[in-house]
Amino acid sequence: MMYGKASSEALQNDEDDDPWKRDVDAETESLSSHKSRVSFGDSVYASTIWSMENEQVKKVPKLNDQQWVMQRKKIGLSRKVKKTQQDKQEHERNKSKFISFMESNFKRKECVQYVHQDIPGNIKIPRFKPCFCGATEVEHKTRANYKREQMERQFNNQVPTIEEEESDRESINSQTELITTNNQNKKQEITFKVNVQNPSNKTVKSTSYNTANSDGNNESWKEGLAIREFPTNAFGEIEFDGSLSLGSKYVRISDNADMSRVKELLTDHWEMLNPRPRLALSIIGGAKNFKLDGRKRETFKSGLIAAARATNAWLLTAGTNTGVMKLAGEAVKEGQYLISEGEKMQRGLKAIGLCPWGYIHGNKDMINKSSDEINKIQYNSNVETKRKEPIPLNPNHTHFILIDDGYRYTFFGSGGITKFVGNFEKMISSPQPAGLGIPLVAIIVEGGTDAIFEAKDHLANGQPCVVIDGSGRAADIIAYAHRHAIKATNEGVYKLKQG
Repeated sequence: MMYGKASSEALQNDEDDDPWKRDVDAETESLSSHKSRVSFGDSVYASTIWSMENEQVKKVPKLNDQQWVMQRKKIGLSRKVKKTQQDKQEHERNKSKFISFMESNFKRKECVQYVHQDIPGNIKIPRFKPCFCGATEVEHKTRANYKREQMERQFNNQVPTIEEEESDRESINSQTELITTNNQNKKQEITFKVNVQNPSNKTVKSTSYNTANSDGNNESWKEGLAIREFPTNAFGEIEFDGSLSLGSKYVRISDNADMSRVKELLTDHWEMLNPRPRLALSIIGGAKNFKLDGRKRETFKSGLIAAARATNAWLLTAGTNTGVMKLAGEAVKEGQYLISEGEKMQRGLKAIGLCPWGYIHGNKDMINKSSDEINKIQYNSNVETKRKEPIPLNPNHTHFILIDDGYRYTFFGSGGITKFVGNFEKMISSPQPAGLGIPLVAIIVEGGTDAIFEAKDHLANGQPCVVIDGSGRAADIIAYAHRHAIKATNEGVYKLKQG
């Protein structure tokens, strides 16, 4: 019996020492443990996939964003992650910084002295009794009313607005204003005695307008006194009706804006240097009577697209939905492409519209609704263009700089628009750090007499011009002159060949 018991114990010990049995038991225990774990995992996270490697279970992977949101929603917690809240705070800081930059560095211009311009009977205009600035009496308050409101605030101990204080500080000409108040009749009559330091200011005479009597007497309308500067009140983003492209940024600034601030806007706030352009193309041509059809039109667009995409070029136009500006917009639409910048997508081709604020259709809708918000508007560019009426913006431009010279319903005004465009193009082509160091080339397509003068200005600034021969009008005249001009040896100028 002792032998049998000892033999039984030995056999049991041999079975325990059997390596094959130990492997089977270990595998059975591992599978059992893994089965219980999978069952537990399935009950909590049905979408979690377990994997095994070398008979060891990996750790449970982290939940994706959607699963994380749903789990927090089930237990009544906020679905916003910490990063989302931080991004929102960062967005608000950037927005406040941008608004402060725009309002402190850029101005707008308004006429505050209504003087009716006598229009000859043979000239028909769509507006009733326009001022010399172009706006009607309803569209702008008179300088007298402007000062009367200031006086009423002073009598009522009301603090003047920032716009009024800046307007008083930034008067263009030195002036002495004699204000007399008739308290008995409860009326205030305001007259102006002006000492003009700059005789170059435009002066015109016509029927005046004052607060006491609309009949008035003869009085001068002086641009330097009537048109005043205020902080800009229009900037943001335009979304065009029927367009699938990204919105277009815009800003309203005065024609004498500091180009260093404009450069800062383009580079730091609008982030237009990604990708960095190696060329800027200034498109000059006709607006109203522009005609370029058939094969010539398609050839111009395809050539413009090829040049722009090869150099990441900026296209500079007048930005309206007419003439050569519309044609350039069509080329941008056909050749546009998107690039990624982190989590953002932006357009590779940049088309900048340099437009006169007072001649743009729907500009009143672009004025900010709130001083602490960046404006965002819907814009319809498919409107009928009538003679001497504001014209719409082109929907394929990516950025708009709306230049305000104080004049309304006119494209060129007093010449401030042209001067601004010249300074803007000079800033682009000037070497860094003063400029952007981007070579600029002007392209003349058709055009009127203005195109000839613009070509002359570009050449005087050392900027080359490409003339599209055969496109018509001004371009053909310049091309003909270039082919038939000879240099007079004695006078040092070019003259046309005889015969």
